[in-house]
Amino acid sequence: MNNFIFTDQIDLQLALVFIGVIIIISIIIYNLVRAQKSKLKKELQASSPIPVTSENIEEDSPQNLSYSTENRTDEISDTQRKEPFLGFLKDAKASTPVTTEINSKSEFDKDITPFEIFKTNNYVSRIDPNIDCVVAFRFSLPVNGAEIIECVQKLSKIDNLRVVFEGLPESASSTSPANSSWELVQFNNVYRELQAGLQLANRRGPVGPDNLSEFIGLVQNLSQELDAEIDIPPLNDILNDATDLDQFAIQCDIQLGFNLTSNMLSWQCSEIQSKLLSHGFILSREGSSFNYMFEDVLLFKAQVAALNFLRDDLQTMRIDQIYFSFDVPLIPIELNPFIKMLEVGQQLAKELDGRLLDDNGQPLSILLTQNIQNQLEPIYQLMRDRQIEPGSASALRLFN
Repeated sequence: MNNFIFTDQIDLQLALVFIGVIIIISIIIYNLVRAQKSKLKKELQASSPIPVTSENIEEDSPQNLSYSTENRTDEISDTQRKEPFLGFLKDAKASTPVTTEINSKSEFDKDITPFEIFKTNNYVSRIDPNIDCVVAFRFSLPVNGAEIIECVQKLSKIDNLRVVFEGLPESASSTSPANSSWELVQFNNVYRELQAGLQLANRRGPVGPDNLSEFIGLVQNLSQELDAEIDIPPLNDILNDATDLDQFAIQCDIQLGFNLTSNMLSWQCSEIQSKLLSHGFILSREGSSFNYMFEDVLLFKAQVAALNFLRDDLQTMRIDQIYFSFDVPLIPIELNPFIKMLEVGQQLAKELDGRLLDDNGQPLSILLTQNIQNQLEPIYQLMRDRQIEPGSASALRLFN
């Protein structure tokens, strides 16, 4: 009996040793495979520099390229945000949601990062103190972009906030600010300074204390990871600036529109589609609107309520009204979107036997259109005084 028990103990020990060896070998193989994947990933990143924004703080997180009022303005109740009503100027939040074509055709390219969309010829820094809370990092020694990116990727992603990081390259001139150029952090560059920008407001409203605390925690952790001195503005000043910016945005967030209505007979949908396409409109990807583009900028759009030109039967459905509109702060003044929209509307009215009406059903007259032009000027001036030009990169960010 004792010999039997002794033999069983030996067999059990051998079995445990064998299992342990298998587990150790499995762990070694797993770590080798993981290390190889990590090495390949770093080589890929090195060959293709990536900008650091809040959209790619987490590794392998999907890029969110949608910068539109869709799912944004609908969440704001009338008691929270009131827009001014000028003649037939409509508040943007009460209008049909603007789709991702709101800025330019370049948004269709999913390889473009969100802040590349807002790049213009005279726009050097993607962080704008007029709409961002700027936090500065200073390094005692230059830091590689790869190290900055790695540290940012360790941190938790901040939801519902738009954060961007920019670095001042070591090669930038320290004596001539004109030659100093901030850039989105790139993998292969070396930086002597870093700055983080938190957008203070958008069409959802201003940044609140909770989100601000989350951002402050992020930059403080980042400063510790990078062993950098950090300069954070007073929190009360940040919240006050956010509220002030939001109030300014409410005053300027205006949509201008009018209706093209049939005089007698309703129109067949396929006829309307053909007419709009012949006048240079482009059907949006989701099929709910026709966009009028000029040099890759969406000037204005035409929509038919509750009609989708991709899903609905255009041969059987008939309509008697088309709505034309554009968002005032999103279009450069020099493009004269209202005048162009009016010209196209008048041409279509002649061809379709229709008339142009405001929201109250009153015909558009020369006096009324001139009044609208006069009421637009204070909005443009308010934006100029704030150093946020209509249609600029900062305006596209603020009003989306």
